[in-house]
Order: sequence, then C-alpha cells, then structure tokens
Amino acid sequence: MKNLAALIFVIGPLFFFHSAHAKDYYKSVIKLTAIGMSIDNKSRRGNTVTDIGLEDKTGGQISYEFRPMKNLGIAASYSETRHNLLLPVLAPVPQGSGDVARGRSKFKPFTIGVNYHFVTSDGRADFYIGPSLGFAKLSGAVNSKRKSSLGLNAGVDLGLGAEKRFVITLGGGFTLSKYKFKQRNTTEVPYDRNDPDSAVLTIPAGTKYDLRPWHLQAGVGFRF
Repeated sequence: MKNLAALIFVIGPLFFFHSAHAKDYYKSVIKLTAIGMSIDNKSRRGNTVTDIGLEDKTGGQISYEFRPMKNLGIAASYSETRHNLLLPVLAPVPQGSGDVARGRSKFKPFTIGVNYHFVTSDGRADFYIGPSLGFAKLSGAVNSKRKSSLGLNAGVDLGLGAEKRFVITLGGGFTLSKYKFKQRNTTEVPYDRNDPDSAVLTIPAGTKYDLRPWHLQAGVGFRF
C-alpha cells in the first residue's frame, strides 16, 4: 500500500498538469505488464549464507509516464516478484539437498526515471531509452530495508488502431549499480519444509547481499 500511495503521489500532479495543456500528441500512458525478473547475487563467497541465490521469476508491474515534450517522458513504476531461494550447500545437509529452492522472498522495486523517445513518422512505433532511480526492498526469508540503485531502461510502445490509444509494450532494464541489501531480521530456512527434522539454514540479521537485477517485460497500455 505504501508503494501504491507513493506512485499516486508522484503521478497525481502530472495528471493535473496534463489536463491543463492542449494535446498535439498523447501526453500520458499507463501500462500493465508481466515482468520476468532475474536477480544476480554479486556477494557470493562460497558455502556461507551470502551464497544464497534467488530463482528467476515472473511478476507484475504498473507504470505511468507523462510527456512534457514529445521526445521526453517522466516515468514512475511499481513491480513485485516472488522468488524461491537457492540455498548454499552446508553440512550436515543430506546429499542432493543443497542448492534447492526451500524458502521464498519478495522483491518490490519502485522506480522513477526519465526517457528519451524516438517516434516513427506515422507515430505507430514509439521507442524509448533512459536512466532510472530504483528504491527496492526484500521481504520474506531474505528481507531488507529499502535500498536504492541506478538503472537503465529501454523499450517500444506499438500503437493500435486509427487513434493509437491502445498500445502493446515491450521492454527491459538492468541496474547500473548494485542494491546493497542487509538482512533486517534473523530467519531460519529448512532445507526440506516437509521434514520436521530437516537441517535448517539460519540467516542472521546483518547478512549483506549485493544484488544486481535485470528484467524483461511485455504488456498493454492506454494513451490519453
């Protein structure tokens, strides 16, 4: 709820500004997309809790972009993906039990950015690229307070119909700097959730993770 409230706070004034200007092109677009997130742990050191990985997963994103100029856009987005944990191999784990998903965490980034647009002469294809500032947190077995990172995003919106109000959108992005997360609460993750005597990995508070996620996405949008 806090993330959605932040998104509304950012885009609310843009809606007002949008309504006060004559439209020689569509100044706003709102998009709903499916997002495939890959999170690479850059702090792996081998057979320690910092060696935890997060499986690639799909989730959802909602975004809004305001165009104060035809070739310039200000964008805000919120996404959420749920990832299974890939645990390191630690004794006394039975053979074959290591590096298997046993716990779960949510990755929840909120981003703001600026996009430069390249629009085809017929206005059908709208390509964009630009930097972004992300504020993300982890919750679940691996959890952290919100941290920030710089990123780069690119994509294309393909207008449909005579007015091109509806769009199919394709895109992706990656981080230019790492999210430096620190475990907020101590958690215990069993290697086998169905075995009450399973070996348990304790993730202590203060454990650090250097994560560098990247994503691909596809969905639909509406211009106005």
